[in-house]
Amino acid sequence: MNAPQTRGVLIVPDEQHWAAWGQDTTSLTPAVSPASTRVLLCPDRVPEGLHRALGRWLGDAPAGLTVHSPTAGATAGPRLRDVVARAARGDVTPAPEEDGHHGHEEEHDDHDMMAIIGDPSADGLVMEDIDLTLGPLGPPLPAGVTAQITLDGDVVAACRVARTLAGVGGDPLTPAARATRNEQARASAATSGPERWGLIATVERERALSHAAWLRALGRLLDHGRLVAAAGAVIRTLHAGTPDGRDAVGCLSRLVAADRPLRRRLAGVGTVSSGDAAAARGPVARACGLNDDVRSGDPAYAHLGFQPVLAHTAGDALARTLVRAGEALQAVVLAAAAASAARAGTVCPPPSAATVEGPRGPLGAGDHAAAATADLAAAAALGAEWSAALATLVSFDLSGWAATA
Repeated sequence: MNAPQTRGVLIVPDEQHWAAWGQDTTSLTPAVSPASTRVLLCPDRVPEGLHRALGRWLGDAPAGLTVHSPTAGATAGPRLRDVVARAARGDVTPAPEEDGHHGHEEEHDDHDMMAIIGDPSADGLVMEDIDLTLGPLGPPLPAGVTAQITLDGDVVAACRVARTLAGVGGDPLTPAARATRNEQARASAATSGPERWGLIATVERERALSHAAWLRALGRLLDHGRLVAAAGAVIRTLHAGTPDGRDAVGCLSRLVAADRPLRRRLAGVGTVSSGDAAAARGPVARACGLNDDVRSGDPAYAHLGFQPVLAHTAGDALARTLVRAGEALQAVVLAAAAASAARAGTVCPPPSAATVEGPRGPLGAGDHAAAATADLAAAAALGAEWSAALATLVSFDLSGWAATA
């Protein structure tokens, strides 16, 4: 799967999951519809909540699909071979929440199209509403996220975002942060001695990897080849276990900060207020200037000189992008500093709380922050032109996992 320019690949669950599992998919061009699919990349177990959508997708895909199923991830669900076999038999009845996995417009016959009935749009034209659903499979949204959208012309008139995946322990994109949280909750020796520097370094490298994978997904959406390549270089560097990684992450961060086309596409898009963003937590809140980062109260992070990234406060898609790029660079710096402290035998103070700041926000917030982020993304997309609405939804780095822990 490392051959250059492998096109038409359906990546299940999505590229961010495979990055978390140690696999680089930058050389793969994701399939955007069943008709464009030539290759399937999927773990042996299809995550529960995606198997019906995958069956529908495969049922509409061309014959002769190449299937790659390397061992990866800790997903639980039906066997891939069973899903493929059912699709081959035509047994692809979708669950209601999974209908429209790649965008589905309501069907109309020719007589309906002769008489367009509705209220005038903003430009004074009477346009017939178009209802469609994005997700829960295939770009541009993360796996498990569905967006039910009504378009009035090319403007979003209604939007509802839902999350369809569930699993024990929650989102598998953050195994290191989740394991560290569990250690801290148990008040184990690993969180009160020299071993804690190693935990911090691992969590921060995971943060850098998560943000880089998200930036690559954004680059895919915007057809920004330089961003895709730079983010892919970071992913490869972190997968390789390079001791520092600052060079690759620094290049990515500088590209995001200086790129004028990126600024034109994202500035003023999907703007939210600090009051609304407070419930979303994490980078979404920090992109509104809120000092919401549980690392701020951790004495070990204070020893490393940590300060939350709060330089970008506009609350729009650009601010969310700049915050994540800045945090990715900061994360590899923190990881290197923690590793140095461990080598020097520096005493690591215990954490002040069991909560750990994950890439999307504090893991101790349960499911509330993820649900609030989904609602905020849907509200921010209202009234936006179609391409801006897509950028808005992607800019929130939504999680498709609905979990309570």
